[in-house]
Amino acid sequence: MRVVELHVSRAAFADALSSMRSWLDHNDRPLVYFETQIDGDAIRVKVRFEDDRQGETFAHDFGGVAAGPLL
Repeated sequence: MRVVELHVSRAAFADALSSMRSWLDHNDRPLVYFETQIDGDAIRVKVRFEDDRQGETFAHDFGGVAAGPLL
């Protein structure tokens, strides 16, 4: 499993979620788990993918950091 971490401004959060949903739909809706946490003026989003390659592609496409596989 691959965890991707993104930081999104609060103002851009709704648009970012919409873009992520479109990406997931375009990529056959891979199984993911979302977690959000407020971090000052930003929102930290963690997305866990079952497929490492999809997680890496998602991180690249959204400027996130692939935190590595979960144990």
